Amino acid sequence: MNLKRVGLINIILLLVVLCGWLIFFYFPVNQEINSLNQEIKSLEQQISQVGTVERNCAQVEKRVQLLENDLNQLFQLGNSQNDIENTLEQIQKMAQKYNLDLEYMTPLFINQFSVPENEQKKYFKMSLHSYPIDLYLNGKFIPTGEFLEELSANQEPIHIQSIHLLTDTELPDKLHIEIKLLAYMAKE
Repeated sequence: MNLKRVGLINIILLLVVLCGWLIFFYFPVNQEINSLNQEIKSLEQQISQVGTVERNCAQVEKRVQLLENDLNQLFQLGNSQNDIENTLEQIQKMAQKYNLDLEYMTPLFINQFSVPENEQKKYFKMSLHSYPIDLYLNGKFIPTGEFLEELSANQEPIHIQSIHLLTDTELPDKLHIEIKLLAYMAKE
């Protein structure tokens, strides 16, 4: 019976030691490990966000550089031409080239650019001005497409804002074309 008691005492001691080990060592260490794992995940997320911000910053810097190059090119194009009259003349010549009837062309000599001239001159030598031009033409489908293709590839400093193609039920092979443009000029 003594052996049974000793065995029972050993088992109880073993259970007490095991419970003490779990309570005083395993659970606190495991809790600390879990807390450190949470901190690691949080830091990994922050590192990921910093990486994203750095990539976005690099992309923004690249985009700004491209926009500055485009703006400088626009300044050169706008400054190399005499004035908006030259742009209007080029459009008329293209319309004649593709046998399009130019009903009318209405340039508005009102600057549409939203940044004031003095604000532009803080950053650039010249100021940029944009003037709307409305075109109304009539013509056939294929020449109209060729005209629009040449207009979009033209070296004149213009931007096509909108194009509306309308067909006439009376003349199905003819198009009525309404185009809104912005012509740009750079001034010192």
